[in-house]
Amino acid sequence: MKYLVLLLFVCFVFGEDYIPSRMRIVDTVGSNILVRGNIPLKGHESAFPEILTKLEERRIHILPNHLIIDISLLHGNGSDDKLIKREMKNENPQVHLIHWEIREMNVSPWDVPYHARDQYLKNQTDFNSYVALIDFIYETMHENHNRQYILYVHCEHGIDRTGIVIGGYQLRYLRSSWGDVSRWNQEIGGRPIWGGYENVLNWFYWRFYEYE
Repeated sequence: MKYLVLLLFVCFVFGEDYIPSRMRIVDTVGSNILVRGNIPLKGHESAFPEILTKLEERRIHILPNHLIIDISLLHGNGSDDKLIKREMKNENPQVHLIHWEIREMNVSPWDVPYHARDQYLKNQTDFNSYVALIDFIYETMHENHNRQYILYVHCEHGIDRTGIVIGGYQLRYLRSSWGDVSRWNQEIGGRPIWGGYENVLNWFYWRFYEYE
């Protein structure tokens, strides 16, 4: 028991390092690549060199003029602070950080009467920001940037916040089924998306599939 407590303490204080098995290629458009994963840090070093190597091993051609768009979904914890400080110092000029917080929703659409759901969503600024991020990813993937964009979407563990952002993208733009999205998240994270984050994805599914 004491070893479990110690392990939890270490994970809470020092956060989690990059886990290669949680990295997946989600979509490719031209030379642009959308990738999901967990936090791109290995101790005090960036994990992006290893991530690029892994992409090349999967027969993804990395162009010399590539730009990594690091879409961080973190909430300002210690790991996030280290990441921001490292990348904002331009230690790697080929990495551009975008910090986009994703918040849970305490209520699922099935808990709100059908006639009241649309009005409920209009007042959820966090949900609207979540939808805007999914649209931003799609638009960035399809723009002609005159260079290769590698969008790396992550939270700390690469399961919940990452899962609902990538899941929303898959549902809306890749026409994946709900079952496929759920199975993929389970395979990557070893568990379903938890509670309040699952509510966000449920609302997204209702808004763009059942309501429309």
